[in-house]
Amino acid sequence: MTLLSGCGLVSTSGMLGAGDRFPARNIETSIGFEPGGSTDLLGRGLVEVATEELGRAMPVVNKPGANGALAASELTRAPADGHFIGIVNASTVMITPFAVPEREAVHLDELGLVLGTTRDDYVLVAHPSSGIGDVSDLTRLDRSVSYGTTGHGSGAQFAAALLFSGTGIEGADIPFGGDAPAITAILGSQVDVASVQFSAAFEYVSSGELTPLAVFSEERNPRLPDAPTALEQGVEAVVSQYRLVCTPPGVPQDNLDVLVEAFTAAARSDRFLELCEQLVVLPDVYPDEEIRSLVETSRDRYGQQLEEYGIDLRGSS
Repeated sequence: MTLLSGCGLVSTSGMLGAGDRFPARNIETSIGFEPGGSTDLLGRGLVEVATEELGRAMPVVNKPGANGALAASELTRAPADGHFIGIVNASTVMITPFAVPEREAVHLDELGLVLGTTRDDYVLVAHPSSGIGDVSDLTRLDRSVSYGTTGHGSGAQFAAALLFSGTGIEGADIPFGGDAPAITAILGSQVDVASVQFSAAFEYVSSGELTPLAVFSEERNPRLPDAPTALEQGVEAVVSQYRLVCTPPGVPQDNLDVLVEAFTAAARSDRFLELCEQLVVLPDVYPDEEIRSLVETSRDRYGQQLEEYGIDLRGSS
């Protein structure tokens, strides 16, 4: 990332400068996933624009592990001066805590929030050769159905578990370490179906290499309007992924305001919107209170559904 000069970039008294002005130095950005995935690409694209807004370099450090919980946990303990931020998947704080021991869980109230930036749906897909075209076809298989997911505690796992539990279909959860290996498995017919992020499956569905069985959103995704939702097929399974810009708790409000202004401008920039279009995610800006309420409401609903259906995300559904 190029270190930009401050010339022409100062828009508030909190930007650039040194000493008591924020930011006083580079801002370290953590991403809890491997390089090259959608969260990494979106995070880096957002940071690239925010760098220009702030006039400071923002080196990105990938810290994969535990569905993003490793990086999020480290962020909760970082110095709370605004010079440490993280791109955090909302599933890390609203689904993963149900799948790991409490000592490993990261909760939303342990993080500071700058804003939410994008929404990504989940989709259940099958290989065309399987003859499975929708959820009703799964009920007619009269056997246990193997379903690949992106890992324990992921939104993809939870969405699939809801569908199988809600329909009474016997299923065997096969967790993989992300979208790419799960898609490789379904392309190779190693599993019957796979639950992955919509953005990761889009090109394969568009080309006819995979068949969409159900999108886990309230309404059909505008990028794939012919793919039915799980709700349309009688299954109450609505699970979306949001990406958050977070800080350690307790960042001074003046510094936080500078970050909010810079990242809001970045999230609304033409460059970031074009990146969202390329990666097939739905761009939106969710202010602190709005995204906090959305995530907390979703987390509470997910907890109720887990209890209602007797779903155990640690091993089986």
